[in-house]
Amino acid sequence: MSRARSLVWVLALAALALLSLRAFVGDLFTVGSSSMEPTLFPGDRVLVRFTDELPARGEVVVVRATGDDPLVKRVVGLPGEELSITSSGDLLVDRAPLDRSLGVLPLIPVFQATRCGWSPSWSEATEALAEGGWSLGGSLRTALDVTDGHLDAEGQWIAGEVSVADLAVTLRGLRIREGSTLELTLTEEGDQLFVSVLPEGDRATVQLGRRAPLPGAGRDAPSLRSPLAEGEAPWSGSSPHALTVANLDDRLLVRLDGAVVLEAALGPATVGPAVQPRVMLEAEEVTFEDLLVERDLHYTRRGAFGVDAPVRLGPGELFLLGDASGRSTDSREFGPVPLGEVLGRVVSLR
Repeated sequence: MSRARSLVWVLALAALALLSLRAFVGDLFTVGSSSMEPTLFPGDRVLVRFTDELPARGEVVVVRATGDDPLVKRVVGLPGEELSITSSGDLLVDRAPLDRSLGVLPLIPVFQATRCGWSPSWSEATEALAEGGWSLGGSLRTALDVTDGHLDAEGQWIAGEVSVADLAVTLRGLRIREGSTLELTLTEEGDQLFVSVLPEGDRATVQLGRRAPLPGAGRDAPSLRSPLAEGEAPWSGSSPHALTVANLDDRLLVRLDGAVVLEAALGPATVGPAVQPRVMLEAEEVTFEDLLVERDLHYTRRGAFGVDAPVRLGPGELFLLGDASGRSTDSREFGPVPLGEVLGRVVSLR
């Protein structure tokens, strides 16, 4: 066989293999809308694995659509479940909030120090370190006017339309001098929720609770403290840590190095002045490499399914929503999606 004919056979077999791969294994799809921002932006390419298996909650899938472009959405409801969206934009599954400690639904970044820089809304209490990061000895605070917007690919804030109060704050590369206490406070409509971390040797005492302002007291005056939970977690003074404090769906959750160390239901809010969601850090001697503020997913009340009344999913049906809820056409409008309409799972983003 001549070299030219051999080359033709090789190319033909390669083309056949590629066609078989795209037909039976997976393919690349281009995101055609902004409904999944900031997880996916228009024009992003995603690798999709074809499968008939039931996707897990939180997975991103591609489904058939009546138009030319398939839809890319996130799975939030599974067969047999009852789904509803509350007036505050929360998702209920079988009439209860999801267990947020499992991390199946993402949080949306609204501020990141290494990407955005310290804007004028933050008090000037940090000192830049030559090796990167910041030191804090005092109080660092901000009042954030958080909406259902997001940071774009360049780190610029894209404002939304609906106020969102549930926030999470993460300190990465965190070091606390032994004997010094770090206290992080989240304020939601006057409800002051605090978490304190006190390292002692190879353990750290973690406490979470509420602070209530004294009647007639100013912003910096002492406040009444009501602990809700206390525990210990492993700590190393020589290694950096990651601390996350999240106020989600009326629960306060604390993660240290990825593990949940404390969680408490909040119950009725403390009576206090209505203020914007606010973040405050207080410490004697702390360094950190980055500070990230994220908001909860907020599902706007639009469409007819799961909004005015709960929707019960049948066998083999999924409920799909977009992360950019205000711009997403999804199961709120077109209802539950049969599993057979799912082309596959997104296994690689962008």
